[in-house]
Amino acid sequence: MMSNSDTEKPKLPSEKQTFFHGEWIDRITCKEFVEWVTAYFEDKLPADQRIGFEAHLAECTGCPVYFEQMRQTIQTVGALSDTLMEVTPTAKHELLRIFNKWKVEKNS
Repeated sequence: MMSNSDTEKPKLPSEKQTFFHGEWIDRITCKEFVEWVTAYFEDKLPADQRIGFEAHLAECTGCPVYFEQMRQTIQTVGALSDTLMEVTPTAKHELLRIFNKWKVEKNS
């Protein structure tokens, strides 16, 4: 006698799924991709979202451009942060003084 599980066909994926790294996963939208990109770079996405993110990155034509722009921005800002740490307290004070003077003149 056959059990129900023996006669059941494998579940077919929906249009909202894609095959990625050997399994069917839920697709994400470009909007979700943009919302998750920071968490991805900070390695804070849960595993299922990370896989969906990476699948979208592999399939989409536009999001890889955004991804690369964000990667370069983060890399540049990180490099600038390191440089700013090297600025002397005197130089920081002088820069703030000049900025505050400019701000007052601009608002006058």
